[in-house]
Amino acid sequence: MTLLILFSACSVKEDRGGCPVTVRFAEGVNPYGCDSYAGLLLTDRDGRVSREDGIPVSGLSGNGFKMRAAKGNASISVIAGASTARTGDDEVTYADGVQPDPVFALSEAFFTNAGDEEYVVTSPLCRQVAPVHMTISNPDGSPNTFDMIVKGEWNGFDRHTLAPLRGPHSFRIVSEDGGMSYDYLLPRQGDASLVLALSQNGIHLCDYPLGAGIAASGYDWNAGHLEKLDIEVNYWRNEFSVKVRDWTDVCIVEIGF
Repeated sequence: MTLLILFSACSVKEDRGGCPVTVRFAEGVNPYGCDSYAGLLLTDRDGRVSREDGIPVSGLSGNGFKMRAAKGNASISVIAGASTARTGDDEVTYADGVQPDPVFALSEAFFTNAGDEEYVVTSPLCRQVAPVHMTISNPDGSPNTFDMIVKGEWNGFDRHTLAPLRGPHSFRIVSEDGGMSYDYLLPRQGDASLVLALSQNGIHLCDYPLGAGIAASGYDWNAGHLEKLDIEVNYWRNEFSVKVRDWTDVCIVEIGF
């Protein structure tokens, strides 16, 4: 449901100090090419909330889209790409058991003076999940028969600060090419607790400390826009190793078959 806050118009002859300010987005609001629909939440100085849903991201910038807010302190939050995620007034959370959506977000707090007519939002819309491309190789050429589940302790983010939210989140990753290549999304993490759980024929084998490997690679979970992660998995007999990005100190995990 869309809730609109309506403000009375002001004529040019009136004292415009109490008139609302027009809020619009700069041309560079979408530097990373988000191709989705957005939900907007604008909160004014008195805590009044205006919402707009189903807005094409391509139509946000320039004069393509505008909102109105009371002058003074205000904030705006934009969430794009959320389909299965729950989007509340204060947070976005991912459903457990489901891979997170390709969510982009921005948040900007601002202040307008009595004489201001317009405020332009300049914060960029940034990706809040890390795209992972994971490949598996086996020197003896046997097919991959592992079942893999990603398990973490972070399941969303705060709409106003974009900081990760603590909460259990896991999902099974599935290959689309017979088990040697996987593409999935990871929520923004707040620590190195992420693990990759491996099982075979219904028997749990091990929990690989994927979060520790990502941290050792120098990946920045605090970046405004989360970059792509490349992960290489190699298994041979009873050894399982992972290489994250260009990190070469590969960890070996013993697996009992």
